[in-house]
Amino acid sequence: MYSKNGSGNFLPAINLSCTFMRKFSLFLASSFVLGMNSAAYAVDRVDDVGAYGSITLTRQVREAVRVAKEGQWPLAESAYKSALRLDRKAGDLNYGLYNAAVHTNDWQQATTALEEIFQFEPTAKPHLFAEYGQCLASAGRLEEAVPVLKKALVTADIDAGFLPAKLRDLTIKAEKVVIFSRPHTAEELQKAADEVKVYRPEHIPYVDPGK
Repeated sequence: MYSKNGSGNFLPAINLSCTFMRKFSLFLASSFVLGMNSAAYAVDRVDDVGAYGSITLTRQVREAVRVAKEGQWPLAESAYKSALRLDRKAGDLNYGLYNAAVHTNDWQQATTALEEIFQFEPTAKPHLFAEYGQCLASAGRLEEAVPVLKKALVTADIDAGFLPAKLRDLTIKAEKVVIFSRPHTAEELQKAADEVKVYRPEHIPYVDPGK
């Protein structure tokens, strides 16, 4: 058996039994440390497929959620677009794209994101009249905006919590770990969801119902 000195040269071990015992003890200690850390390492580092069933898509969605939490809205908008290019069927990502787009005043993209939501989830449209009307008006589609804003005058207060709930659901879904290891706790997921920033129209432009 050989041991390695500080200069990097290999020299015969003087005491074979002592050297073996020291190495065996170190091996046991290292194994114990690795065993203790393996679960945490799996959660933090392993490539889990997430709730979207794809490693690549899950990574992209988590990046979008992360930069949105930090208020880096141009990056968030770009990240959500990239995620949707990976899977157009992941229609709930349009909620995140809408939220990022309005923060960058990209009203055309925000409008498109809402219209994609209406295709993916038709029942959402009546709950998003305020957002849709504002997007149409801000994008210069005034004739289309007027009837939508009229409807929003009736439903805006009732539906004020609809979009925040959808964004919380999106964040929880993005953060969910799907591997054979410790999943995130309910508290961890709720903390992540609470960090989401939601854009809400400051007010609904007045529309004369008689017109």
